[in-house]
Amino acid sequence: MGAALRVGAAFAGTVVGAGFASGQEILQFFGLYGLQAGWGVGLAGALLAGYGYLILRAGARFQARSHRELLTGLATPPLAALLDGLLLLFLLGGLAAMAAGAGAVAREQLGLPAPAGSALLVAGAATAVLFGLDGVVRTIAAVVPWLLGAVLLVALGNLATHPLDPGWAPPAPAVLPAWPLAAVAYGSYNLILAVGVLGPLGRASPRQALLPGALVGAAILASGALAIHFSLFTLEPQVLQETELPMVLLATRLAPGLGPAYSLVLLAEIFTTAVANLFGLVARLDRSPFPRPAPPRGPARGAVSRWRTTTLAVSVLAWLMAQVGLAALVRNLYTLMGVAGVTLLAALSRQALGELRR
Repeated sequence: MGAALRVGAAFAGTVVGAGFASGQEILQFFGLYGLQAGWGVGLAGALLAGYGYLILRAGARFQARSHRELLTGLATPPLAALLDGLLLLFLLGGLAAMAAGAGAVAREQLGLPAPAGSALLVAGAATAVLFGLDGVVRTIAAVVPWLLGAVLLVALGNLATHPLDPGWAPPAPAVLPAWPLAAVAYGSYNLILAVGVLGPLGRASPRQALLPGALVGAAILASGALAIHFSLFTLEPQVLQETELPMVLLATRLAPGLGPAYSLVLLAEIFTTAVANLFGLVARLDRSPFPRPAPPRGPARGAVSRWRTTTLAVSVLAWLMAQVGLAALVRNLYTLMGVAGVTLLAALSRQALGELRR
């Protein structure tokens, strides 16, 4: 059971990010469709559980040390190369965006220079990644319970003290025509970003822990998303239109001191996303036998040295990108990543159906 909880916590921590904790991601994918889109949260949770398990299992089957081995095993060489390139670009852009976000929070909340805030985040993420997959999983798994607790406290606290707005109307038009499509988009988008951690995690975890781990991770994500979804309907549409951080607003409404405290939750979400992105990049770019569940010793010390060099180089590059604004380029890749995510789900489905026919 301990291994399953470890897998589940790592799964959930890899998927969630600052967009999840802020409430903005749930608003865009589900809230804009109304209360009935709560069913969409359930559908997305089912997709995350099912396909998350397939990714973990594929990681074990193909002995994935990075997302590259997994994509190569699932797709044709040209398609695997295309998805690999897109994922590398998006992971790097996402890491730079997290560094820029940490810099902004440090400047606005702590009075520190933005470059210093970015450097602290990148240094913390690099420290976790230097210890390989085990360091990443331990770091993310330690943070997840606190994140989920904070999200549930704020969301359920508002649901208990404020009624749902009966005249609630979407503050903006939804991107997709219906919530079932939004649920599929949400699941596929998050799964493609989690491949870099879930593949190696499947390889390093006991086989019997993969399915319960995927179920635990999906349950954590779905419960948090559902609580956020319904709590958004206690706010007026105009208020939602004017704020980028609805959950911080809800926290402040519960108690003035909770707003700044919840900002720390956003920082923690940014940190876990940065750790997952950095690990995915380093594992893919470093072609040594590392990563392993723990750093190798003896003759494998050269592999550790290469792993450290790659980690340092990618960290510095992401920090530099955050300072010059190149992180904003990642926004133009969202549509492509959605398509890449659906392609990954199709490849996983084909593999699963092929195994059933044998």
